[in-house]
Amino acid sequence: MTEAVRHRYFHSSVITGDWIYIDGGETSYNFGISTPTNITFAIDLSKNWTNSTLDLITTVRPSDALALNYQSLWWSKQNNIVYCFGGERSYANRVVDAIITPLESIWGFSVDGHGSGAWNEVLGPISSPFPPNIIRSAGAATATDDQIGYSLGGFASLGTTPEIQSASEAFNVPGMLSFSFANLSLTNSSNTGYANDQAPKSGSLLQVPMYGVDGILVAMGGLYPNSGVSPSGFNNISIYDTHTGNWYSQTASGDIPEPRQEFCAVGIQDDTDSTYEIFIHGGVLYGGLGQASSDSDQVYVLSLPAFHWLRANYTSTYPRAGHTCHATTTGQMILIGGLDPSQATPGASIASAINGTVDPWNQTIGVFDMPFLEWKKSYDADAEPYTPPVAVKQYYSQGYPSTWTSPGVRALFQQTANTTTSVSLAPTTTSSAVPVLIPSSQHKTSHAQLNSGKIAAIVVGCIVTVAFIVTFTILIRRRGHLRATTEATPLPDFACGPPELQELPTTSRIPELTDNRRSGVELFTMERYGEMLGSTRQVAET
Repeated sequence: MTEAVRHRYFHSSVITGDWIYIDGGETSYNFGISTPTNITFAIDLSKNWTNSTLDLITTVRPSDALALNYQSLWWSKQNNIVYCFGGERSYANRVVDAIITPLESIWGFSVDGHGSGAWNEVLGPISSPFPPNIIRSAGAATATDDQIGYSLGGFASLGTTPEIQSASEAFNVPGMLSFSFANLSLTNSSNTGYANDQAPKSGSLLQVPMYGVDGILVAMGGLYPNSGVSPSGFNNISIYDTHTGNWYSQTASGDIPEPRQEFCAVGIQDDTDSTYEIFIHGGVLYGGLGQASSDSDQVYVLSLPAFHWLRANYTSTYPRAGHTCHATTTGQMILIGGLDPSQATPGASIASAINGTVDPWNQTIGVFDMPFLEWKKSYDADAEPYTPPVAVKQYYSQGYPSTWTSPGVRALFQQTANTTTSVSLAPTTTSSAVPVLIPSSQHKTSHAQLNSGKIAAIVVGCIVTVAFIVTFTILIRRRGHLRATTEATPLPDFACGPPELQELPTTSRIPELTDNRRSGVELFTMERYGEMLGSTRQVAET
Protein backbone atom coordinates (compact mmCIF):
# COMPACT_ATOMS: atom_id res chain seq x y z
CA MET A 1 0.00 0.00 0.00
CA THR A 2 1.14 3.54 -0.80
CA GLU A 3 1.70 5.85 2.19
CA ALA A 4 -1.52 7.64 3.17
CA VAL A 5 -1.71 11.27 2.14
CA ARG A 6 -3.82 14.13 3.40
CA HIS A 7 -4.04 15.83 0.00
CA ARG A 8 -2.78 15.48 -3.58
CA TYR A 9 -3.06 18.48 -5.92
CA PHE A 10 -1.70 20.41 -8.95
CA HIS A 11 -0.63 17.08 -10.46
CA SER A 12 -1.28 15.92 -14.01
CA SER A 13 -2.55 12.54 -15.16
CA VAL A 14 -3.26 10.65 -18.37
CA ILE A 15 -5.10 7.46 -19.29
CA THR A 16 -3.38 4.92 -21.57
CA GLY A 17 -5.83 2.06 -21.99
CA ASP A 18 -5.57 -0.10 -18.87
CA TRP A 19 -3.46 2.39 -16.91
CA ILE A 20 -3.76 5.87 -15.47
CA TYR A 21 -0.44 7.63 -14.83
CA ILE A 22 -0.20 10.45 -12.26
CA ASP A 23 2.79 12.76 -12.39
CA GLY A 24 4.07 15.91 -10.72
CA GLY A 25 2.14 18.19 -8.41
CA GLU A 26 2.35 18.18 -4.64
CA THR A 27 1.28 15.99 -1.75
CA SER A 28 0.62 16.71 1.90
CA TYR A 29 1.41 13.92 4.34
CA ASN A 30 1.42 16.08 7.47
CA PHE A 31 -0.58 19.09 8.56
CA GLY A 32 0.69 22.30 6.95
CA ILE A 33 3.52 20.65 5.01
CA SER A 34 3.42 20.36 1.21
CA THR A 35 5.95 18.21 -0.63
CA PRO A 36 6.82 18.39 -4.35
CA THR A 37 6.21 15.01 -5.99
CA ASN A 38 8.96 13.64 -8.24
CA ILE A 39 7.31 10.24 -8.55
CA THR A 40 5.12 8.83 -11.33
CA PHE A 41 2.22 6.76 -9.96
CA ALA A 42 0.15 4.22 -11.90
CA ILE A 43 -3.40 2.91 -11.39
CA ASP A 44 -4.25 -0.50 -12.86
CA LEU A 45 -7.65 -0.45 -14.61
CA SER A 46 -7.59 -4.14 -15.60
CA LYS A 47 -8.41 -5.25 -12.03
CA ASN A 48 -11.15 -4.50 -9.51
CA TRP A 49 -10.21 -2.33 -6.55
CA THR A 50 -11.46 0.06 -3.90
CA ASN A 51 -9.67 3.24 -2.95
CA SER A 52 -8.68 1.46 0.30
CA THR A 53 -7.16 -1.61 -1.37
CA LEU A 54 -5.65 0.04 -4.46
CA ASP A 55 -1.88 -0.37 -4.65
CA LEU A 56 -0.31 2.46 -6.65
CA ILE A 57 2.75 1.47 -8.66
CA THR A 58 5.59 4.02 -8.44
CA THR A 59 8.43 5.09 -10.71
CA VAL A 60 10.96 7.65 -9.43
CA ARG A 61 11.89 10.34 -11.92
CA PRO A 62 15.60 11.00 -12.67
CA SER A 63 17.08 13.92 -10.77
CA ASP A 64 17.39 15.96 -13.96
CA ALA A 65 13.75 15.29 -14.90
CA LEU A 66 12.14 17.61 -12.38
CA ALA A 67 8.38 17.17 -12.09
CA LEU A 68 6.39 20.39 -11.90
CA ASN A 69 2.87 21.61 -11.13
CA TYR A 70 0.22 21.99 -13.86
CA GLN A 71 2.10 19.98 -16.51
CA SER A 72 0.74 18.90 -19.89
CA LEU A 73 0.75 15.14 -20.52
CA TRP A 74 0.19 13.69 -24.02
CA TRP A 75 -0.24 9.97 -24.70
CA SER A 76 1.02 8.55 -28.00
CA LYS A 77 -0.32 5.04 -28.49
CA GLN A 78 1.82 4.35 -31.57
CA ASN A 79 5.02 5.41 -29.78
CA ASN A 80 3.93 3.86 -26.45
CA ILE A 81 5.16 7.02 -24.72
CA VAL A 82 3.63 9.62 -22.41
CA TYR A 83 5.12 13.01 -23.28
CA CYS A 84 5.42 15.72 -20.64
CA PHE A 85 5.71 19.46 -21.32
CA GLY A 86 5.27 22.60 -19.28
CA GLY A 87 4.65 23.19 -15.61
CA GLU A 88 5.55 25.55 -12.81
CA ARG A 89 7.96 25.22 -9.90
CA SER A 90 6.37 23.84 -6.76
CA TYR A 91 4.46 26.16 -4.44
CA ALA A 92 6.28 24.36 -1.64
CA ASN A 93 9.60 25.48 -3.11
CA ARG A 94 8.68 28.85 -4.61
CA VAL A 95 11.66 30.37 -6.43
CA VAL A 96 12.84 33.97 -6.50
CA ASP A 97 15.88 33.25 -8.64
CA ALA A 98 15.16 32.44 -12.29
CA ILE A 99 18.46 30.56 -12.63
CA ILE A 100 17.14 27.47 -10.83
CA THR A 101 14.02 27.27 -12.96
CA PRO A 102 14.75 24.41 -15.38
CA LEU A 103 15.32 25.15 -19.04
CA GLU A 104 12.53 24.39 -21.52
CA SER A 105 12.28 20.71 -22.40
CA ILE A 106 9.96 17.84 -23.26
CA TRP A 107 10.38 14.48 -21.56
CA GLY A 108 8.99 11.10 -22.56
CA PHE A 109 7.89 8.26 -20.28
CA SER A 110 8.20 4.95 -22.15
CA VAL A 111 5.61 2.70 -20.52
CA ASP A 112 6.28 -1.02 -20.03
CA GLY A 113 2.66 -2.19 -19.85
CA HIS A 114 2.99 -3.09 -16.17
CA GLY A 115 2.63 0.34 -14.57
CA SER A 116 6.30 1.31 -14.76
CA GLY A 117 8.58 2.78 -17.40
CA ALA A 118 11.56 5.03 -18.03
CA TRP A 119 11.88 8.82 -18.39
CA ASN A 120 14.11 10.29 -21.11
CA GLU A 121 14.50 13.78 -22.51
CA VAL A 122 13.04 14.22 -26.00
CA LEU A 123 13.65 17.94 -26.62
CA GLY A 124 15.90 20.13 -24.50
CA PRO A 125 19.46 20.94 -23.47
CA ILE A 126 20.77 17.33 -23.50
CA SER A 127 18.88 16.05 -26.56
CA SER A 128 17.43 17.76 -29.65
CA PRO A 129 17.29 21.58 -29.52
CA PHE A 130 14.12 23.08 -28.06
CA PRO A 131 12.31 25.60 -30.34
CA PRO A 132 13.68 29.08 -29.50
CA ASN A 133 10.33 30.83 -30.05
CA ILE A 134 8.43 28.80 -27.41
CA ILE A 135 8.60 29.11 -23.64
CA ARG A 136 7.34 26.74 -20.99
CA SER A 137 3.79 27.42 -19.83
CA ALA A 138 1.75 25.99 -16.97
CA GLY A 139 -1.95 25.45 -16.43
CA ALA A 140 -2.66 24.89 -20.14
CA ALA A 141 -5.67 22.94 -21.37
CA THR A 142 -4.44 19.77 -23.08
CA ALA A 143 -5.77 17.07 -25.40
CA THR A 144 -4.43 14.46 -27.81
CA ASP A 145 -5.51 12.67 -30.95
CA ASP A 146 -3.73 9.82 -32.74
CA GLN A 147 -0.99 12.05 -34.12
CA ILE A 148 -0.70 15.27 -32.11
CA GLY A 149 -0.64 16.54 -28.54
CA TYR A 150 -2.35 19.93 -28.08
CA SER A 151 -1.81 22.58 -25.42
CA LEU A 152 -4.04 25.66 -25.32
CA GLY A 153 -3.17 28.76 -23.33
CA GLY A 154 -1.84 28.61 -19.80
CA PHE A 155 0.45 31.13 -18.14
CA ALA A 156 4.16 31.90 -17.99
CA SER A 157 5.95 33.18 -14.90
CA LEU A 158 9.27 33.13 -13.07
CA GLY A 159 8.36 29.64 -11.92
CA THR A 160 7.88 28.30 -15.47
CA THR A 161 10.77 29.67 -17.53
CA PRO A 162 14.15 31.39 -17.19
CA GLU A 163 12.95 33.77 -19.91
CA ILE A 164 11.00 35.69 -17.24
CA GLN A 165 13.22 37.25 -14.58
CA SER A 166 10.78 39.17 -12.43
CA ALA A 167 8.68 37.57 -9.70
CA SER A 168 5.90 40.08 -10.38
CA GLU A 169 5.49 39.09 -14.03
CA ALA A 170 2.90 36.53 -15.15
CA PHE A 171 1.46 36.37 -18.64
CA ASN A 172 -1.22 34.36 -20.32
CA VAL A 173 0.44 32.43 -23.15
CA PRO A 174 -1.26 32.90 -26.52
CA GLY A 175 -1.73 30.35 -29.24
CA MET A 176 -2.17 26.61 -29.57
CA LEU A 177 0.90 24.41 -29.15
CA SER A 178 1.00 21.26 -31.27
CA PHE A 179 3.46 18.42 -30.62
CA SER A 180 3.83 15.92 -33.47
CA PHE A 181 4.30 12.34 -32.32
CA ALA A 182 5.76 11.39 -35.70
CA ASN A 183 8.68 13.83 -35.94
CA LEU A 184 8.77 15.11 -32.31
CA SER A 185 8.37 18.74 -33.36
CA LEU A 186 6.70 21.45 -31.27
CA THR A 187 4.99 24.38 -33.01
CA ASN A 188 2.84 27.31 -31.92
CA SER A 189 -0.11 28.43 -34.03
CA SER A 190 -2.43 31.38 -33.54
CA ASN A 191 -5.68 30.94 -31.64
CA THR A 192 -7.41 33.64 -33.72
CA GLY A 193 -11.15 33.15 -33.49
CA TYR A 194 -11.08 31.73 -29.97
CA ALA A 195 -12.61 34.01 -27.31
CA ASN A 196 -11.14 37.41 -28.24
CA ASP A 197 -8.10 35.67 -29.68
CA GLN A 198 -6.94 34.97 -26.11
CA ALA A 199 -6.33 31.65 -24.41
CA PRO A 200 -7.14 31.00 -20.74
CA LYS A 201 -5.42 29.12 -17.96
CA SER A 202 -6.82 26.20 -15.99
CA GLY A 203 -9.60 25.46 -18.48
CA SER A 204 -10.31 22.21 -20.32
CA LEU A 205 -9.66 20.89 -23.82
CA LEU A 206 -11.15 17.58 -25.00
CA GLN A 207 -10.67 15.69 -28.23
CA VAL A 208 -14.00 14.47 -29.64
CA PRO A 209 -13.20 11.86 -32.31
CA MET A 210 -16.66 11.30 -33.83
CA TYR A 211 -17.29 14.68 -35.52
CA GLY A 212 -15.60 16.57 -38.36
CA VAL A 213 -13.11 15.12 -40.82
CA ASP A 214 -10.43 14.23 -38.26
CA GLY A 215 -12.31 14.88 -35.03
CA ILE A 216 -12.66 18.18 -33.16
CA LEU A 217 -11.38 19.81 -29.97
CA VAL A 218 -13.85 21.27 -27.48
CA ALA A 219 -12.60 24.01 -25.11
CA MET A 220 -14.40 25.55 -22.16
CA GLY A 221 -13.88 27.35 -18.85
CA GLY A 222 -10.74 28.85 -17.33
CA LEU A 223 -9.78 32.50 -17.00
CA TYR A 224 -7.19 35.02 -18.09
CA PRO A 225 -4.29 35.35 -15.63
CA ASN A 226 -4.53 38.49 -13.47
CA SER A 227 -7.93 39.40 -14.88
CA GLY A 228 -10.53 37.07 -13.41
CA VAL A 229 -12.42 37.14 -16.71
CA SER A 230 -13.77 33.93 -18.20
CA PRO A 231 -13.41 34.08 -22.00
CA SER A 232 -16.39 31.86 -22.71
CA GLY A 233 -17.69 30.23 -19.55
CA PHE A 234 -19.96 27.29 -20.30
CA ASN A 235 -22.81 28.94 -22.18
CA ASN A 236 -20.67 29.33 -25.33
CA ILE A 237 -18.63 26.26 -26.20
CA SER A 238 -15.49 26.79 -28.29
CA ILE A 239 -14.79 24.23 -31.03
CA TYR A 240 -11.55 23.74 -32.95
CA ASP A 241 -11.57 21.97 -36.31
CA THR A 242 -8.23 20.13 -36.42
CA HIS A 243 -8.62 19.61 -40.18
CA THR A 244 -8.91 23.29 -41.15
CA GLY A 245 -7.44 25.04 -38.08
CA ASN A 246 -10.61 27.14 -37.64
CA TRP A 247 -12.26 28.02 -34.33
CA TYR A 248 -16.04 28.13 -33.91
CA SER A 249 -18.44 28.84 -31.06
CA GLN A 250 -21.73 27.10 -30.30
CA THR A 251 -24.36 28.30 -27.83
CA ALA A 252 -25.36 25.76 -25.17
CA SER A 253 -28.68 25.36 -23.36
CA GLY A 254 -29.92 23.73 -20.17
CA ASP A 255 -28.59 23.92 -16.59
CA ILE A 256 -25.39 25.82 -17.45
CA PRO A 257 -22.53 25.67 -14.88
CA GLU A 258 -21.16 28.86 -13.37
CA PRO A 259 -17.80 30.04 -14.79
CA ARG A 260 -14.84 28.40 -13.06
CA GLN A 261 -11.25 27.24 -13.32
CA GLU A 262 -9.25 24.25 -12.03
CA PHE A 263 -12.13 21.86 -12.62
CA CYS A 264 -11.74 18.47 -14.27
CA ALA A 265 -13.43 17.30 -17.47
CA VAL A 266 -13.77 14.00 -19.36
CA GLY A 267 -15.53 12.92 -22.54
CA ILE A 268 -17.11 9.61 -23.48
CA GLN A 269 -18.93 8.20 -26.50
CA ASP A 270 -21.93 5.92 -25.99
CA ASP A 271 -21.93 2.35 -27.27
CA THR A 272 -24.23 3.15 -30.19
CA ASP A 273 -22.07 6.08 -31.36
CA SER A 274 -25.10 8.36 -31.35
CA THR A 275 -24.08 10.93 -28.72
CA TYR A 276 -20.97 12.18 -26.95
CA GLU A 277 -21.12 13.33 -23.32
CA ILE A 278 -18.71 15.68 -21.53
CA PHE A 279 -18.68 15.43 -17.72
CA ILE A 280 -17.16 18.22 -15.61
CA HIS A 281 -16.67 18.26 -11.86
CA GLY A 282 -15.70 20.81 -9.22
CA GLY A 283 -13.43 23.80 -9.73
CA VAL A 284 -12.86 27.22 -8.26
CA LEU A 285 -15.78 29.51 -8.94
CA TYR A 286 -14.87 33.17 -9.45
CA GLY A 287 -14.47 34.73 -6.03
CA GLY A 288 -14.95 31.24 -4.60
CA LEU A 289 -11.83 30.84 -2.43
CA GLY A 290 -12.81 30.75 1.21
CA GLN A 291 -16.51 30.67 0.31
CA ALA A 292 -18.77 27.65 0.84
CA SER A 293 -20.12 26.48 -2.51
CA SER A 294 -21.81 23.15 -3.18
CA ASP A 295 -21.24 23.79 -6.89
CA SER A 296 -17.56 22.95 -6.39
CA ASP A 297 -18.67 19.37 -5.72
CA GLN A 298 -21.10 19.08 -8.57
CA VAL A 299 -21.11 17.04 -11.78
CA TYR A 300 -22.53 18.60 -14.95
CA VAL A 301 -23.04 16.77 -18.22
CA LEU A 302 -22.89 18.41 -21.67
CA SER A 303 -24.37 16.16 -24.36
CA LEU A 304 -23.37 16.54 -28.00
CA PRO A 305 -24.71 17.16 -30.59
CA ALA A 306 -27.55 18.82 -28.64
CA PHE A 307 -25.14 21.10 -26.69
CA HIS A 308 -27.44 20.71 -23.72
CA TRP A 309 -26.27 20.81 -20.08
CA LEU A 310 -27.72 18.59 -17.34
CA ARG A 311 -26.91 18.68 -13.64
CA ALA A 312 -26.46 15.48 -11.61
CA ASN A 313 -28.82 15.29 -8.64
CA TYR A 314 -26.94 14.40 -5.47
CA THR A 315 -25.97 16.05 -2.17
CA SER A 316 -22.59 17.79 -2.16
CA THR A 317 -20.12 16.51 0.44
CA TYR A 318 -16.60 17.79 -0.39
CA PRO A 319 -15.92 20.66 -2.82
CA ARG A 320 -12.85 19.96 -4.95
CA ALA A 321 -10.51 21.85 -7.30
CA GLY A 322 -7.00 21.34 -8.67
CA HIS A 323 -7.80 17.68 -9.37
CA THR A 324 -7.84 15.48 -12.49
CA CYS A 325 -10.25 12.87 -13.83
CA HIS A 326 -10.50 10.23 -16.56
CA ALA A 327 -13.32 8.19 -18.12
CA THR A 328 -13.12 4.47 -18.79
CA THR A 329 -15.04 2.78 -21.60
CA THR A 330 -17.18 1.18 -18.90
CA GLY A 331 -18.60 4.54 -17.84
CA GLN A 332 -16.58 5.05 -14.66
CA MET A 333 -14.98 8.43 -14.02
CA ILE A 334 -11.83 8.11 -11.91
CA LEU A 335 -11.11 11.32 -9.97
CA ILE A 336 -7.71 12.02 -8.42
CA GLY A 337 -6.72 14.53 -5.75
CA GLY A 338 -7.75 18.14 -5.36
CA LEU A 339 -8.30 20.61 -2.53
CA ASP A 340 -11.42 22.11 -0.99
CA PRO A 341 -11.55 25.73 -2.27
CA SER A 342 -13.92 26.73 0.53
CA GLN A 343 -11.12 26.01 3.04
CA ALA A 344 -8.55 28.19 1.25
CA THR A 345 -7.62 31.68 2.40
CA PRO A 346 -9.48 34.37 0.41
CA GLY A 347 -7.10 36.26 -1.84
CA ALA A 348 -4.43 33.57 -1.55
CA SER A 349 -3.70 30.46 -3.60
CA ILE A 350 -5.90 27.42 -3.30
CA ALA A 351 -2.77 25.73 -1.91
CA SER A 352 -3.63 27.38 1.42
CA ALA A 353 -6.38 24.75 1.76
CA ILE A 354 -3.80 22.07 2.71
CA ASN A 355 -4.46 22.96 6.35
CA GLY A 356 -8.13 22.16 5.92
CA THR A 357 -10.03 18.91 6.36
CA VAL A 358 -8.25 15.73 5.28
CA ASP A 359 -9.44 14.43 1.90
CA PRO A 360 -12.32 12.02 2.67
CA TRP A 361 -11.27 9.72 -0.22
CA ASN A 362 -8.66 7.13 0.66
CA GLN A 363 -5.50 7.81 -1.38
CA THR A 364 -7.39 10.89 -2.67
CA ILE A 365 -9.09 8.74 -5.34
CA GLY A 366 -12.82 8.54 -6.04
CA VAL A 367 -15.06 6.85 -8.61
CA PHE A 368 -18.19 8.29 -10.22
CA ASP A 369 -20.72 6.06 -11.99
CA MET A 370 -21.47 8.00 -15.19
CA PRO A 371 -24.66 6.21 -16.35
CA PHE A 372 -26.25 6.32 -12.86
CA LEU A 373 -24.75 9.69 -11.80
CA GLU A 374 -23.64 8.53 -8.36
CA TRP A 375 -20.43 8.28 -6.33
CA LYS A 376 -18.86 5.01 -5.25
CA LYS A 377 -15.61 3.86 -3.62
CA SER A 378 -14.90 0.87 -5.85
CA TYR A 379 -13.83 0.37 -9.45
CA ASP A 380 -15.33 -2.49 -11.48
CA ALA A 381 -13.08 -3.65 -14.32
CA ASP A 382 -15.86 -5.88 -15.68
CA ALA A 383 -18.62 -3.27 -15.80
CA GLU A 384 -20.84 -2.97 -18.87
CA PRO A 385 -19.92 -0.49 -21.64
CA TYR A 386 -21.02 3.10 -21.07
CA THR A 387 -24.57 4.17 -21.88
CA PRO A 388 -25.79 7.76 -21.39
CA PRO A 389 -27.67 8.68 -18.19
CA VAL A 390 -31.46 8.32 -18.34
CA ALA A 391 -31.86 12.12 -18.23
CA VAL A 392 -29.81 12.43 -21.43
CA LYS A 393 -31.86 9.78 -23.21
CA GLN A 394 -35.09 11.43 -22.11
CA TYR A 395 -33.94 14.79 -23.44
CA TYR A 396 -33.22 13.37 -26.91
CA SER A 397 -36.45 11.36 -26.98
CA GLN A 398 -38.46 14.59 -26.67
CA GLY A 399 -36.62 16.25 -29.55
CA TYR A 400 -34.40 19.20 -28.87
CA PRO A 401 -34.89 22.74 -30.19
CA SER A 402 -31.25 23.86 -30.33
CA THR A 403 -30.08 25.77 -33.41
CA TRP A 404 -26.58 25.97 -34.85
CA THR A 405 -24.62 29.18 -34.29
CA SER A 406 -23.12 29.05 -37.78
CA PRO A 407 -23.08 26.91 -40.95
CA GLY A 408 -19.50 25.96 -40.07
CA VAL A 409 -20.56 24.35 -36.79
CA ARG A 410 -23.45 22.60 -38.52
CA ALA A 411 -21.06 21.17 -41.12
CA LEU A 412 -18.73 19.79 -38.44
CA PHE A 413 -21.52 17.91 -36.71
CA GLN A 414 -23.09 16.67 -39.91
CA GLN A 415 -20.01 14.73 -40.95
CA THR A 416 -18.80 11.80 -38.90
CA ALA A 417 -15.00 11.69 -38.59
CA ASN A 418 -13.09 9.60 -41.15
CA THR A 419 -16.26 8.69 -43.11
CA THR A 420 -18.02 10.01 -46.17
CA THR A 421 -21.51 9.73 -44.70
CA SER A 422 -23.39 12.33 -42.70
CA VAL A 423 -25.95 12.55 -39.94
CA SER A 424 -29.37 13.93 -40.82
CA LEU A 425 -29.94 17.66 -40.69
CA ALA A 426 -33.27 19.27 -41.44
CA PRO A 427 -34.37 22.91 -41.75
CA THR A 428 -35.53 24.52 -38.55
CA THR A 429 -39.24 25.16 -38.06
CA THR A 430 -38.55 28.56 -36.50
CA SER A 431 -38.02 31.83 -38.34
CA SER A 432 -34.26 31.33 -38.15
CA ALA A 433 -32.47 30.05 -41.25
CA VAL A 434 -30.15 27.90 -39.11
CA PRO A 435 -31.08 24.19 -39.34
CA VAL A 436 -31.86 21.87 -36.43
CA LEU A 437 -30.38 18.41 -35.98
CA ILE A 438 -33.04 15.68 -35.77
CA PRO A 439 -32.38 12.91 -33.21
CA SER A 440 -32.22 9.47 -34.86
CA SER A 441 -35.16 8.31 -32.73
CA GLN A 442 -37.34 11.06 -34.22
CA HIS A 443 -37.13 10.12 -37.89
CA LYS A 444 -37.61 6.92 -39.84
CA THR A 445 -37.39 8.04 -43.48
CA SER A 446 -34.92 10.93 -43.38
CA HIS A 447 -31.40 10.52 -44.75
CA ALA A 448 -29.79 9.17 -41.60
CA GLN A 449 -26.23 7.97 -41.50
CA LEU A 450 -25.97 4.28 -42.45
CA ASN A 451 -23.44 2.31 -40.50
CA SER A 452 -21.66 -0.73 -41.91
CA GLY A 453 -24.18 -3.13 -40.36
CA LYS A 454 -27.16 -1.42 -42.01
CA ILE A 455 -25.43 -1.23 -45.39
CA ALA A 456 -24.57 -4.94 -45.19
CA ALA A 457 -28.19 -5.76 -44.35
CA ILE A 458 -29.45 -3.79 -47.37
CA VAL A 459 -26.99 -5.48 -49.73
CA VAL A 460 -27.90 -8.95 -48.45
CA GLY A 461 -31.59 -8.10 -48.79
CA CYS A 462 -31.08 -7.01 -52.39
CA ILE A 463 -29.19 -10.20 -53.26
CA VAL A 464 -31.84 -12.42 -51.67
CA THR A 465 -34.65 -10.57 -53.47
CA VAL A 466 -32.95 -10.84 -56.86
CA ALA A 467 -32.17 -14.52 -56.29
CA PHE A 468 -35.81 -15.19 -55.39
CA ILE A 469 -37.09 -13.51 -58.59
CA VAL A 470 -34.60 -15.37 -60.80
CA THR A 471 -35.47 -18.72 -59.19
CA PHE A 472 -39.19 -18.05 -59.50
CA THR A 473 -38.79 -17.19 -63.21
CA ILE A 474 -36.86 -20.37 -63.91
CA LEU A 475 -39.51 -22.48 -62.22
CA ILE A 476 -42.29 -20.86 -64.23
CA ARG A 477 -40.39 -21.40 -67.47
CA ARG A 478 -39.94 -25.07 -66.64
CA ARG A 479 -43.66 -25.53 -66.13
CA GLY A 480 -44.35 -24.12 -69.57
CA HIS A 481 -46.32 -21.09 -68.38
CA LEU A 482 -44.11 -18.70 -70.26
CA ARG A 483 -43.63 -18.59 -74.01
CA ALA A 484 -40.12 -18.82 -75.32
CA THR A 485 -40.78 -15.75 -77.41
CA THR A 486 -41.92 -13.66 -74.50
CA GLU A 487 -39.46 -10.92 -73.61
CA ALA A 488 -38.15 -10.99 -70.05
CA THR A 489 -39.67 -8.39 -67.79
CA PRO A 490 -36.95 -6.04 -66.43
CA LEU A 491 -36.27 -6.31 -62.72
CA PRO A 492 -37.40 -3.39 -60.57
CA ASP A 493 -34.85 -0.91 -59.19
CA PHE A 494 -33.94 -1.49 -55.55
CA ALA A 495 -32.47 1.06 -53.11
CA CYS A 496 -29.30 -0.95 -52.49
CA GLY A 497 -27.17 1.72 -50.86
CA PRO A 498 -27.15 4.96 -48.88
CA PRO A 499 -29.08 7.92 -50.30
CA GLU A 500 -27.25 10.70 -52.06
CA LEU A 501 -26.27 13.54 -49.73
CA GLN A 502 -26.30 17.21 -50.56
CA GLU A 503 -23.16 19.27 -50.19
CA LEU A 504 -23.01 21.85 -47.43
CA PRO A 505 -21.74 25.40 -47.88
CA THR A 506 -18.01 25.84 -47.39
CA THR A 507 -17.16 26.44 -43.73
CA SER A 508 -16.14 29.94 -42.77
CA ARG A 509 -14.57 31.42 -39.69
CA ILE A 510 -17.04 32.86 -37.21
CA PRO A 511 -16.87 36.59 -36.46
CA GLU A 512 -14.61 37.66 -33.63
CA LEU A 513 -16.34 37.72 -30.26
CA THR A 514 -16.91 40.88 -28.27
CA ASP A 515 -13.95 41.95 -26.15
CA ASN A 516 -14.84 41.24 -22.51
CA ARG A 517 -11.53 41.91 -20.77
CA ARG A 518 -11.44 44.01 -17.64
CA SER A 519 -10.42 47.61 -17.80
CA GLY A 520 -6.75 48.19 -17.06
CA VAL A 521 -5.65 44.59 -17.67
CA GLU A 522 -3.23 44.09 -20.56
CA LEU A 523 -3.81 40.86 -22.43
CA PHE A 524 -0.70 39.06 -23.61
CA THR A 525 -0.84 38.93 -27.45
CA MET A 526 1.33 36.99 -29.89
CA GLU A 527 3.14 40.26 -30.66
CA ARG A 528 3.82 40.92 -26.97
CA TYR A 529 4.92 37.28 -26.61
CA GLY A 530 7.56 37.76 -29.30
CA GLU A 531 8.74 41.09 -27.85
CA MET A 532 9.14 39.53 -24.40
CA LEU A 533 11.20 36.64 -25.77
CA GLY A 534 13.43 39.00 -27.74
CA SER A 535 14.07 41.37 -24.85
CA THR A 536 14.86 38.66 -22.30
CA ARG A 537 17.28 36.91 -24.61
CA GLN A 538 18.97 40.24 -25.31
CA VAL A 539 19.46 40.79 -21.58
CA ALA A 540 20.81 37.24 -21.17
CA GLU A 541 23.34 37.77 -23.98
CA THR A 542 24.68 41.01 -22.49
